Amino acid sequence: MELLGLHKWYRPNLELLGICKVQSIYSENAPNAKKISAKQREQMQNIPLYGMNPGNITEDNKGVLFVDTELPGEKVAARECFKNLTGRYPIGVKDDANKDGTIISYRALGKSGQPKVEIHNMLIKVLEKITFK
Repeated sequence: MELLGLHKWYRPNLELLGICKVQSIYSENAPNAKKISAKQREQMQNIPLYGMNPGNITEDNKGVLFVDTELPGEKVAARECFKNLTGRYPIGVKDDANKDGTIISYRALGKSGQPKVEIHNMLIKVLEKITFK
C-alpha cells in the first residue's frame, strides 16, 4: 500500500523527528547567518523562528512581518515539520491547519520547486515561510 508516495515500510528519519519543535531567535553569530540590515535586525528582535538563515524580511502595511527561512531535508522534513506543528501529517500536496491562533500551511511544491511550510502567527503578526532544501 502506498500513501501519498510513501510506502508502507516507510519510517521517518529519527534525526527529523525534532524538526520544527525548537524555536530559535535570530543571531548574527549563527553559522551561515545571512547579513541583515539594522532595520531588519530591529524587526527580528525577540521573534521566534522555526527555520534557519532568515532573509527577505519585509513588513506589510498591516504590520505583518514576512520572513523567509530554510531547513534541510526536502519533502520528508517538510512533512515531519507539519506533523510536529499540527499533530498530523499533511493530506495531499497542499494542506492547512489552525492551531492556537496560528495557521500552518504545507505545500509539497512551492514556486521555487521545493517544499514549503508556512507558519502565520497572527498573535505576534509574523508569517514565516520555511523552504526545505
